[in-house]
Amino acid sequence: MRFLVLLISTIVCTYGYAQMPTLKVNGEKDNPVILEQMDINVVITGNIATTTMQLSFKNNGSRVLEGELTFQ
Repeated sequence: MRFLVLLISTIVCTYGYAQMPTLKVNGEKDNPVILEQMDINVVITGNIATTTMQLSFKNNGSRVLEGELTFQ
């Protein structure tokens, strides 16, 4: 229970510092790429939290695309 409270309070306190990923596909007006799956893992050790994200995208277009993923 204590771990759950610590996790929730950590998430709430850092919400203002969270970054939202944005995908921009070069040369495309309509973005045929969609986020198909997102896995987030948080490991808390003492007062340090390590967060990893695995993003899986799906290209609905008929050609290979190049894009830029940024966190804002």
